[in-house]
Amino acid sequence: MRHFMSRSVLSVAVFVGALALSGSAGATTWHNYKSGKCLSIKSPNQEGVQLIIEDCAPVNAPLLRQQWNLINDPTRFGYFNLFNGMSFPAPNSQQLVGVQAAKMDNGRPIILWRPTGELNQAWSLNLGPSDAAGKPCYWFGDAASPSTPMVMGVAAGTTTSGSPIIIWPLTMDAAHNFVVQPDQYWCPYN
Repeated sequence: MRHFMSRSVLSVAVFVGALALSGSAGATTWHNYKSGKCLSIKSPNQEGVQLIIEDCAPVNAPLLRQQWNLINDPTRFGYFNLFNGMSFPAPNSQQLVGVQAAKMDNGRPIILWRPTGELNQAWSLNLGPSDAAGKPCYWFGDAASPSTPMVMGVAAGTTTSGSPIIIWPLTMDAAHNFVVQPDQYWCPYN
């Protein structure tokens, strides 16, 4: 499994490098593969605010809360930190995406929090299918759970705006392959 995740992370290194170098001007919106809605945060932007999905803003009028920057984690090769557009550029009001209370319990909310250096704020980016527009999609694996991947997904797989983003384990099929659910894939749009 670790070998699979390493190859997936390396396969998107060039893509992520381009995102990381682009800064806030090249921020990305992450569309959920299942719903087509954008990864966002609840208002107001404050420490501990939960990530949600919501209708995507028009391309000509983007919302900062739907803009994301992916930066190489400075201490973990192959992992990344995810910043919201409202807390970028770092380190001004730097807040990273992480798991609430750094506890890897099923269904635990994904939130913004000050950098702590803990594993729950580092994410692998793993290639999945392409969406209907042909954009490649990825699943975010949390560094705190390398043996049984815990991933970022929408609570109950719902497609309703305002639905919370949570941490959830990948399931296994009968052949013992990890299965990623459609709500656990995220497709980058610039």
